Amino acid sequence: MRVLLVNDTEWHYHWGCYGTSRALKEQIQKLGFELISITIRQTKTWVNVPNTRSGFEDPNVFNKFCATNPDLISQIQTADVLVINGEGTIHGGLRSGPLGLLYVAYIAKIHFKKNVQIINHQVYLIDFSATHPCFGLPVQHNTNKKNEEARTIYSIVYGKLDFVAIREYLSFEEIKHWNSTTILAFDCLPLYIKDHYDFQKAIKKSNKVLVVGGSVAWEPQALPAIAKYLQKMHQDGYTIKILIGANADPAQDDQEFVRSLGEHFENTFWRLVNANSMELWLDTICEADLLVSGRYHYTIAAACLGTRFIMLNSNTLKNHALSEILGAPKPLCYFDKNLFEQLNAQTEAVLKMPAPQGHLEKFCAAAEINFHALRRLKMQPTPSEPTLTKHIGIFKE
Repeated sequence: MRVLLVNDTEWHYHWGCYGTSRALKEQIQKLGFELISITIRQTKTWVNVPNTRSGFEDPNVFNKFCATNPDLISQIQTADVLVINGEGTIHGGLRSGPLGLLYVAYIAKIHFKKNVQIINHQVYLIDFSATHPCFGLPVQHNTNKKNEEARTIYSIVYGKLDFVAIREYLSFEEIKHWNSTTILAFDCLPLYIKDHYDFQKAIKKSNKVLVVGGSVAWEPQALPAIAKYLQKMHQDGYTIKILIGANADPAQDDQEFVRSLGEHFENTFWRLVNANSMELWLDTICEADLLVSGRYHYTIAAACLGTRFIMLNSNTLKNHALSEILGAPKPLCYFDKNLFEQLNAQTEAVLKMPAPQGHLEKFCAAAEINFHALRRLKMQPTPSEPTLTKHIGIFKE
């Protein structure tokens, strides 16, 4: 059987995306499927994607889409199963990125009668903005016309799918009623770490290394507070490392963060680690005593590697959900006028706590849930599923 994997992020954005997509593809191949993948960059070349419910259902729109995207249609036709790696793409309502994935899922199911799954992801109709500055309250229920149209499209498409695996509970609670197959899973990055990272190597924690990552939602107005915090940590004897890097096509927000940080300091006292390999990215997180980052995958890696962390916000509630999964404080907010004080207070508290432990095995068990429907197609037994509580730091067996 042939799987067409859509939205492969192995070659894009940052090393966390690489690890997630590599693990996802490896798991599919281990199950014995022939695998073909379409990268996230290729999805951005699709044309004539509709942005209304009527467009999704219009046969003329479908015919035009097929005529202008022939390679994609050929790949769908020759596949047995369409698996979409939703990751962090399906958010923001009527943006072109999520609509493209949803329309391809829709036509693959309705017109080509394929088995269609969306896994390893969360769904948020609305992104954070200056008017919703990450204080932990769901902002899904905005009722303007565009958001209602998005909700209609999303719910219709999800209602047609053969399997849905959501990687965090806030998103799961919002959309579980759209499709009875919807199940709570987790991100696939821990599977990569388990299978590929050498935990026997002699990397020791340093109690004076602070690693800083960016965020898709970082704000220039937060830079003075971040700079003041880094200066204080440097004065306290910490080596400061700014961690970026990707397999290819690196995140532009990382580049902008580093450039802005460099402009803010007359004398650079931090070291830029532009990781040229997944191993170096993981090693840098592993050796640190503390990670400060607004990136979802950076924090997951830290938890798996036993590194203390402080979270900042992302552009959806995924980091808020992750903080509850880890039993950690809610993410700090780039918009917070007291960000410097908040960073100081949380640093003091976190460094007094034991380093995280025991997350890797639990996360891997939850990540395996993404592949339950594929196992059933291969008539392979599925592992027993952990029952995930709201605070998913506890996995009930």
